[in-house]
Amino acid sequence: MSTMQTFYFNTGVKPDMNTYRHKDIRISNGTIEIPINCENVPDGAKLEFLCDDPNLFINQDYIVRKAFNTKMHSQYAYFKL
Repeated sequence: MSTMQTFYFNTGVKPDMNTYRHKDIRISNGTIEIPINCENVPDGAKLEFLCDDPNLFINQDYIVRKAFNTKMHSQYAYFKL
């Protein structure tokens, strides 16, 4: 059985008065975070980055999962334990 989990990608962008405030976007530590959903991510895994290539770092201890329901263009999330 697969488990869908929500993670937040920190964009590093600081919001200003003109920042579009979509209901799913949150502000944390002064930067914009965008939610992504992934299935079957091991407990304790930390989101490192997003990418369009699921084979970017083969054999480098990354866990790669397809990202769902995200406003990001990248389709794959890279995690590390």
